[in-house]
Amino acid sequence: MTRKHLSLALAAISLLLIANMACATDASGNAAAKPAAAKASAPTGKLVHKVAPRGKLVDINSANKAALKKLPGITDADADKIIANRPYGSKTWLLGNKVLESATYYGISDLLVAKQPFKTAAENAAFYDKLKKNKAAKP
Repeated sequence: MTRKHLSLALAAISLLLIANMACATDASGNAAAKPAAAKASAPTGKLVHKVAPRGKLVDINSANKAALKKLPGITDADADKIIANRPYGSKTWLLGNKVLESATYYGISDLLVAKQPFKTAAENAAFYDKLKKNKAAKP
């Protein structure tokens, strides 16, 4: 590369660094707090900043009715449906199996987890396939 190209590259990098630092500070010169997570919510399409405390996740495969009812927007009927349709391969099965309406699901999805019975994906897939076959065989 020529000296001219190196100078242009250095100038471009400098401008990018300055722009990045300008975005990280607010008008008073203090560092702006960055949101921990930004997630597009499905019903509105707007960006919503949600951060779920890791210690308070509810396992939909093992939580009792009282724990499920503590979630915002979950009624007695919703808790009963969640329990009746267990086990879940992932929390998105609540939507796929039409257990919860999408607005309710997206309101609590950051608070949910679906813990799995086995350590490997292959064992879990075989487990859920076997359950599906057993449910289909029952009249």
